[in-house]
Amino acid sequence: MLDIKKKTVILEMDRNDLWQLATALKDGIIHETRLKWVRYFQGNGERDFIHYVRSNHHLIFSYIEEMYAFLERDDIMEGLERDLIVLLHNDRGSGN
Repeated sequence: MLDIKKKTVILEMDRNDLWQLATALKDGIIHETRLKWVRYFQGNGERDFIHYVRSNHHLIFSYIEEMYAFLERDDIMEGLERDLIVLLHNDRGSGN
């Protein structure tokens, strides 16, 4: 069920659907980072890069953190950060 009000969206779904939604949002962050954020980032540090990506996706990060916490899979957020760091290193290593 989907209920949309003026400033609220309520979704009722089973755990598998929530998992799929959280994963789609996570994959979207990775995809957009690969296409855009690694090229725009002007800093050098990994932590600064994670902060930069998080600031550009603040609400999405909040949503998926809550979703994965509900699903008891907090480890996936750590994996997301590792994936983002790999993207940064691959971009810097390729000379882009």
